[in-house]
Amino acid sequence: MRLILSLLALGTLLGCADARIPLFPEPAEHQSEEMFLRGIEQLKNGAVSPLALQQLQHNHPQSAWAARAEPIIEISRERAALRQELHELRDELEKRRNECIAQESVLETCRQHRTRLEQENRRLEENLERLKILLIELEGRK
Repeated sequence: MRLILSLLALGTLLGCADARIPLFPEPAEHQSEEMFLRGIEQLKNGAVSPLALQQLQHNHPQSAWAARAEPIIEISRERAALRQELHELRDELEKRRNECIAQESVLETCRQHRTRLEQENRRLEENLERLKILLIELEGRK
């Protein structure tokens, strides 16, 4: 009698259970979840493009975990593109810094050359004044 009542109670409970929620996940779904978690771990460890998430989408495209992986993969692609752009911008910045350093060196050389020319110009003006004075003295002696 107890056995019959227990079986009836169990049957009733199983009949009321939602048929859409399995008591034990399917092996493929469990495998999908593991791949998803592995992909998330790869991202945490600095992977640019999580291979496990890509494999999940390829191997189990109908899985709910594949649907969850899709925006993460897209974001990781965008992040990779942004990192590449940042790398290129840093290279360009370094190149321009080096150009500026070279231009500053040329500018300093030009400043030094200008200073020398200004000094030489003053000496020539002084010499010209002396020559004028000498010319006046020579004309005065004649």
